[in-house]
Amino acid sequence: MITGTGAVLNAAKVRPGEDVVIIGAGGVGLNVVSGAVLASAGKIISVDLNSESLEAAKKFGATHTVNSSEIDPVAAVKELTGGYGVRTVFDVVGIGVTAQQGYDMLDSGGTLYQIGMGSGDDTLNTVPMQNAFGRKAIQGVFMGSGVPKRDMAMLVKQYQAGRLNLDDIVSGEIKLSQVNEGYEMIRDPKVNRVVITDFS
Repeated sequence: MITGTGAVLNAAKVRPGEDVVIIGAGGVGLNVVSGAVLASAGKIISVDLNSESLEAAKKFGATHTVNSSEIDPVAAVKELTGGYGVRTVFDVVGIGVTAQQGYDMLDSGGTLYQIGMGSGDDTLNTVPMQNAFGRKAIQGVFMGSGVPKRDMAMLVKQYQAGRLNLDDIVSGEIKLSQVNEGYEMIRDPKVNRVVITDFS
């Protein structure tokens, strides 16, 4: 939760009405969507390969979804934004393909926030001249670029006030002894997060 919401509120400091794209609608991606809702973002565009994950993103507040297994996500985002793209893209997947898509979705002056971490072999190709003229930037985000003691208290208050959807992020509850089964469960795109509630 703190990674996704913090990327929006701490790293990107998304302003009210600002359009954003979130690539990846798994557990962290859904929390990025929640952060965008808290920030009163404009268009909240969720991109994923899985239609069920995109349906989940709508429950968390995505205003638009793009299934990248069916259409070109860069073209789709540009169509949704009048041909310009957006100033803020969050790549929660973190592989070379999604990083490149996120970078290509940026409007002038935009920033790609890199949350997901792929393998050490993943690369992103940029042209220095385009970076300079387009004023595009890439920023890494680790643990929501925040302060857990401060941010967790704020998020609890947002949840208690009904402004943060945490209930739907929990897809299952397990015992500590079932941790290996829990890891297998989260391979399913329909499973957002599994919580250990019994430590016996």
